[in-house]
Amino acid sequence: MKTLIFLSIIFTSLLCHSALANKTTAQQAMRQGSKSFQDGDFTQAIQHWQQAAQLYGQLSQPVAQSQALTQQAEAYQRLGFYPEAINQLATALALVKSPENKELQVSILANLGYLCAILNESSTGEEETKSHRQNCERGALCYIDEGLQLAQGNDVLTALMLISRGNIFALNKEPLQALA
Repeated sequence: MKTLIFLSIIFTSLLCHSALANKTTAQQAMRQGSKSFQDGDFTQAIQHWQQAAQLYGQLSQPVAQSQALTQQAEAYQRLGFYPEAINQLATALALVKSPENKELQVSILANLGYLCAILNESSTGEEETKSHRQNCERGALCYIDEGLQLAQGNDVLTALMLISRGNIFALNKEPLQALA
């Protein structure tokens, strides 16, 4: 019986050590991603943030994982890979769909709306792309409207969503709507 308890303690200790090592590695990957991003090496930043997101996922830390995915989306956006950025943000949003993460949700929704609008603006003329862009265009304002609902009662978050809404209308060359 004593041996079983001793083995259980050792096993628990190893699990805790492994989780702590993964958390430290994830935090280092986040810092390295930020450094690469600041240096303009967006591809390297994506790789670091992918590693961090994977580790945070293993650690069941959805908020930290969402933040790593959001950072990846920013790097994809800088590279002009808007569909990839949108996919990262959609995944990040799904991870933080709870009332205590309202600010993070609103920020992600604002980014999703804006990226969908940018994707719609950068038409290639291909029918498949047009179809994808139409779906995203409907989504752009839907993301903003969802963010506005979440932002109710918070003036700063509401302002963020209204600015995002105006930016989308400006991108769509609808200046009167942008001012509304």
